[in-house]
Amino acid sequence: MAVALHTGTEWLATLDALASLRPERIITGHKEPDAPDDDARRILDQSRRYIEDFDQATAHSSSAPDLVGAG
Repeated sequence: MAVALHTGTEWLATLDALASLRPERIITGHKEPDAPDDDARRILDQSRRYIEDFDQATAHSSSAPDLVGAG
């Protein structure tokens, strides 16, 4: 079975679209325990950083275990 791997390009475009709506709040399914649950700018910035970091780690990893070790 082939697995299609995508870079975060599509996700980053979605974050850009969300940011263009200038939301004040975003309610997430996961959050940092001590962070406010709805700060839109923080959530969008952290999501962008996570996707960019993952893409960079993927580009420099030669295997799944290597990728996991990059974290």
